[in-house]
Amino acid sequence: MSYCYHYSCGKDNKTILWDLLSLRPIAEIPNDVIQPTEDMNGSQSGAMFGVSGLGSAQQMRYDIQWSPMKRGLLATSSLDRKVQIHSVIGLATKCGRPPKWMKPSSSVACGYGGAVVSCGNIDKIVRVKTVVEQPALVNVSTAFEADMESTNVAEFCVKRASIASTTEEKQTWGFMKVIFADNARQELVQHLGFDADSISKAASEYTEKAPNGAAGSTPAMTKAAEVVVQKALLVGNFEAAVECCFRAGNFADALMLASCGGGDLWTKTQQRYFECETHKRPFLSIVQAVIGNQLESLVSSSDPAKWQESLALLSTYGQSNEFPNLCISLGDRLASAGDHHSANLCYLCSLSLEHCVKHWLAQLEAANQVCLF
Repeated sequence: MSYCYHYSCGKDNKTILWDLLSLRPIAEIPNDVIQPTEDMNGSQSGAMFGVSGLGSAQQMRYDIQWSPMKRGLLATSSLDRKVQIHSVIGLATKCGRPPKWMKPSSSVACGYGGAVVSCGNIDKIVRVKTVVEQPALVNVSTAFEADMESTNVAEFCVKRASIASTTEEKQTWGFMKVIFADNARQELVQHLGFDADSISKAASEYTEKAPNGAAGSTPAMTKAAEVVVQKALLVGNFEAAVECCFRAGNFADALMLASCGGGDLWTKTQQRYFECETHKRPFLSIVQAVIGNQLESLVSSSDPAKWQESLALLSTYGQSNEFPNLCISLGDRLASAGDHHSANLCYLCSLSLEHCVKHWLAQLEAANQVCLF
């Protein structure tokens, strides 16, 4: 079965597999001796053949043959009338050159783009074919490569957004365009509908119209409270002065005095101020998150319906190394609320291809299910 491997057995009680090219033995096939077993009557089953008393000469093998059906199998026959089957597949490779019967008669491999490479055992020709299963996909891919050669990525995104068939598809291409902008995070805030110039103009107009001393100005303190604060400042007890201002409802003066009383007092006063006022003025939660670097907590408690505002906050105040993970957290919150499209837009901003592909595959499977029905 092989031109370079052969076997032999002789009076030296050894069965050897040979490499005919190097004329050297590869391995010795062991002679497994089966111990006699007792039958139901208590006698040894092998006694009738004299197994227990055979010498090495009687166990000598006198014939060995390759299996005509199974590759790599040898059958040996010895003088004690035993036929043993041996697999030499592992032994045949010890010389570093596989035998012919281990070589595949043919092979085929698939490559990228539908390429199929095949070869047979009759000739030495390697054939390369291209098998196209989805011609429409090939056309789309060819058109994409042509567009990339003639335009940049941002222009391509604008083009795809202009011919989008759904609002969701148009939004997706719009976010992709923002990703490739030089100042991507500023562009993202602008794309979400928060124009910094327009907001500044509106704030300036309101300031001009609002009268001085409008509602929300610092409340007046009683004479007794002012005396206590003044005496506390004389002895450097800023903590007592801050406490007195809180009791009088004068939070502005409390914050001003706390800024002079050290870092610990300033931090505690800030926290107390937020606890007292955040429920009255929700925008203070944003200030608290920014000052305390608690954007993750802000995302976890954000309103999914106002995800654009949350994403704008992350773009404005998030650190560069934290921004991707914050976008993923916001996307996970939106996904848990059932808004998978908005979640995918957040994943786009985080440049998390894994999350985006998962969403697109779900969309593809849903579309295929619709086509089946």
